[in-house]
Amino acid sequence: MNLIYSLISLLMIVTNLCKQLRVKLKIKMINKINEFVQRLSTKCEPQDLIVAFEKLKSIERAKFIVNKSTTSKFQRFMCYFIFIFNNIAVSRYLILGLTNDKTLQFILGDHFATFNERTFFNIMIYLANYQGMTMNYFNIHLNNFVDKPFTRILEDYVESITTYKGELYLSNYHNRLVRKWYTYGIRIMIFFTYLIVIYAFITNFLIVVTERKDLRTLYVQLSLLCVFQYFKHFSSFSTNWFLLHWFITILFTYCRLSSFTTVFNNQLESSQGQKTFIFELQKFNNWLDSFNRQISLTTLFIFSYLSFFTVVIVYYGSQHNFVHTGINVLFRVASVASPLIISLFCYFVSFIPRKGKRLHLMIYKLSTFNCKDAQLMLKRLEILDRFSYRKIGLYLNENKLICNHFSIIFLLECIGLYLLMYTNINKRALVSY
Repeated sequence: MNLIYSLISLLMIVTNLCKQLRVKLKIKMINKINEFVQRLSTKCEPQDLIVAFEKLKSIERAKFIVNKSTTSKFQRFMCYFIFIFNNIAVSRYLILGLTNDKTLQFILGDHFATFNERTFFNIMIYLANYQGMTMNYFNIHLNNFVDKPFTRILEDYVESITTYKGELYLSNYHNRLVRKWYTYGIRIMIFFTYLIVIYAFITNFLIVVTERKDLRTLYVQLSLLCVFQYFKHFSSFSTNWFLLHWFITILFTYCRLSSFTTVFNNQLESSQGQKTFIFELQKFNNWLDSFNRQISLTTLFIFSYLSFFTVVIVYYGSQHNFVHTGINVLFRVASVASPLIISLFCYFVSFIPRKGKRLHLMIYKLSTFNCKDAQLMLKRLEILDRFSYRKIGLYLNENKLICNHFSIIFLLECIGLYLLMYTNINKRALVSY
C-alpha cells in the first residue's frame, strides 16, 4: 500500500513539474513572439540600413553579381560562366521533354523517367526555370550595359544617409518606411533564397531516391543534382537580388510621391519654395520615365510569360488528375495561389498612379496661383502639360499603365486564354477519341 501511495505521489509531482515546465515554455514563447513583433515595429535607424547594405554588398561579391564598378576579372568570368552553365542546365529539361531516348535520359539525369507524365513535368520545370534565367540575363544587362540603372537610386539613398546630406527629398515618415523595408528586405531576401534552394534540393532528392532505379542511374542523377543545385543557387540569389531592388524601388517611388504631396501642403507659400518643389518634381519625373524605359520590355515579357504559365497551371490543376496525390494537391494550391499573388501585386503597384493623380491635381491647383515670375509660371504650365500627356505611374509597356483596373483586366485575359486552351485541348481529345 505504501508503495502505491508513493508511486501516486511521485506521479503527481511529475505531473505538476510538467505543468510548470509547460507554463514556462508558453511564457518564453510568448515573450519571444512579442520581442519579434516589437523588433518589426521599431524604427530602423540609419546605422541598421548601412550594416544591411554592407551585408548585401558582401553577398553580391560572394554570389558573383557584378556591375560596372567590378574590376575583378575572376568575378566577371564567374558571373558569365554561371549564367551560361545554368542556361545549359535548364535546357536539359527541354531536351528531356522532347525526347524518349533512354540513353539521353540516363546521361542528362531524368528525375521523372518512371513517371507517366514525365514529358509534362520536364516541360513545366523548363518553363519555370527559364523565367529565372531571363531575369538573370536582364540583371547582367542592367548592371553592365545601362548608363544609369534604376537600382543605383538605392545606392544613392544609402550614400546620402552615410554622408548625412539629406535623404533624397523624403518626409520623415516615408524615410523611416523605406529604411525599414530596405533593411528587412535584405534579410528576408537572404532567408527566402536559401529556403528556396533547400526546398528545391530536398524535393529533387526525394524524387530521385524514392523512384525505383538501378544504382548506376541513381549515382548519376544524385551527382548531377548536387552540381546543378550548387550552380543554380547563384542564379537564385541574382534573381531575388533583382526582385528586391525592383520592389524597394516601387516603394521608394510611392514614398517620394507621398512626400511631394506633404511638401505641397506645407511649404509652397513662397516663389522660391515653388521653384524648389517644381525642380525636384521634374528630376523625379525624369527618373521615373527612365525607370519605365529600362523596365518596360522586361515587365511586358514577365507578365506575358506569367500569364501563360498561370493559365497552364490553372488548367492542369482543374482538368487533369495526376497519378501522384502530392502533385495533384500541389497543382490545386498553385492554381489558386498564382492568380491571387499576381492580382495582389497589381493592386500594390496601383497605389503609385493614385498618388500621381492626386499630385497632378495639386499641380493644377498650383498653376492657378497668382505669380509675377514669368519663368515660374511657364514651368508650372510645362509640368502640368507633361503630366496631362503622360500620367505618373508604372507602365507595362509604353502605353499600358498599371492602375487599379489592371488586376481585373489581367484576370479577364487569363480567363479568356484558359477558355481558349480548354476548348482546343478538349476538341482534340474528342477528335482523337
